[in-house]
Amino acid sequence: MPAEYYAAPVVAKPLVPSWVPFGCGGAALFFLVVLFAGATMISSGAISGLLDFTFNTMESEITRMFASDVSPVQRAAFKTEMETTRANIRNGKSDLRLLQPLIATIQEAVSDKLVNAAETEQMMREMQKANAQAAKPRPKKKP
Repeated sequence: MPAEYYAAPVVAKPLVPSWVPFGCGGAALFFLVVLFAGATMISSGAISGLLDFTFNTMESEITRMFASDVSPVQRAAFKTEMETTRANIRNGKSDLRLLQPLIATIQEAVSDKLVNAAETEQMMREMQKANAQAAKPRPKKKP
């Protein structure tokens, strides 16, 4: 009888443990919170501190990779340009869009773990371009 079938206790084991839906839901909730927090940081400009730290680290790494053909004058000029770039990042004048060509140049220059004079000049040119763009006045956002 159908009534007896539906009235009988369930003897089949569940496919997944009872905590799995809550664990997956918790993981999804955690992912969404991290995603929205990251997006908020990026849009608020708080990411500039991380970008400044990254460029500070890159500067020290690049300085260690300079080849013997990089003159002391080039080293000093590189340091000055990098300090200007970092100041523009800290002040919010330079954003990631302006720094993309510089980052690509740095990646290419350090790929062989040795930075020669020509690569140093190329990095300085890219920093000068980014710094010149950062120095231009930007239109103010309307509230």
